[in-house]
Amino acid sequence: MTALNRDNIPADIVTLEGLMAWAMLTYTAAYGHKSYAETDTLDVQKFASYGISPVKSSENLSSVFLVGRFAVPMKNTLLADGTVAWLGAVEHSEAVTLPPGYTV
Repeated sequence: MTALNRDNIPADIVTLEGLMAWAMLTYTAAYGHKSYAETDTLDVQKFASYGISPVKSSENLSSVFLVGRFAVPMKNTLLADGTVAWLGAVEHSEAVTLPPGYTV
């Protein structure tokens, strides 16, 4: 589990896009070293990874994107319950604190 409160989020993050970038980088710093078996025991994936990549797009005059792949454990009953995804997230079993540089 990684304890988090609103005070951990830097005050200069004032947009959803900024929050997404901070969350992606923070989750990768906390869990990017851990892996899980996805489709079988040989298909091992990291819980988080990202890259900053030049792209062909020019969305909002940007041609550099933060692109990531993230896996968050979810309640097994999530799809049947119809719970919104953020309420169905299951904490990782190990206690991890937010890495230095990712807190206020």
